[in-house]
Amino acid sequence: MMKFTLITVTLATLLSGVAQAEQVDFDGLSVGASVVGQAYNDTSDHNRDDDTTQFTGYGIQFDYSMNKILGITGGYTNTSSDDWGLDLQTERFYTGANIGYRFEGEQWAVKPFGTIGFNTIEAKVKDFSVNKTFNKPYLGVGVSLMYKQLFATLATDATKLDSDVVFVESRLTLGYRF
Repeated sequence: MMKFTLITVTLATLLSGVAQAEQVDFDGLSVGASVVGQAYNDTSDHNRDDDTTQFTGYGIQFDYSMNKILGITGGYTNTSSDDWGLDLQTERFYTGANIGYRFEGEQWAVKPFGTIGFNTIEAKVKDFSVNKTFNKPYLGVGVSLMYKQLFATLATDATKLDSDVVFVESRLTLGYRF
């Protein structure tokens, strides 16, 4: 009986050690590439039927997760549009905090979150060499799915540029957590 007890305790100890070794730590630095869609909604011109300009492009995003609740995010996006026959382009730099709760399994996690931060948006009309820069706060929502070292994040941010102008950006980011 003593041998059986000793073998059982040894196996239980070894198996719990293996299970513990497979537990993934989701905190730390993540880097990803983004596919970006933007909408620039200007309701100040009442003579136009369509007051929204759509942009598409790419981006890079950095995240640092401090714990299950708080993370820091930052990135760069570059988008363009040929609406109205003009060569339009935007560049955006952003940094902020994402606040939510990360639900974790052994090798996966999901985190719905809200974001608040500050961004710089540079809008360009290349055909006329017109540039306008906005330095404004933003609010957003998103969800991040993680499996081992890989992650996918879907996020949307909104910035009020003027009393009649709202800038909205949506990103799908795929990346790696170090």
